Amino acid sequence: VFSPDGEYLLCGSSFGDIAIWRLKDYLNESYWSNPSSGTPPPLRTWHAHTYGPVYSLSFCKHFLVSGRDEYMRVWNWEKILENIRSGSYEYEFQLQNPI
Repeated sequence: VFSPDGEYLLCGSSFGDIAIWRLKDYLNESYWSNPSSGTPPPLRTWHAHTYGPVYSLSFCKHFLVSGRDEYMRVWNWEKILENIRSGSYEYEFQLQNPI
């Protein structure tokens, strides 16, 4: 999913992680002119869900919502950006899906 400002790309993994890439770091000619540079690493990755994969990611205004079977977690996107260097992320709240 793309961030609301279009500057970042986020994806969830089958291990419960969320990764963030800053697009301007990779969408330039100098990066792609060296094909031996390999796969670009994410700017930051964090463990978002403990027991399973991240099935969905979505933005709603300034909130990032991540989901898996039992829980949805809501993250404040502005706080994520503020803490991008430290990698310290806490979700704002969690919703449990009724089963």
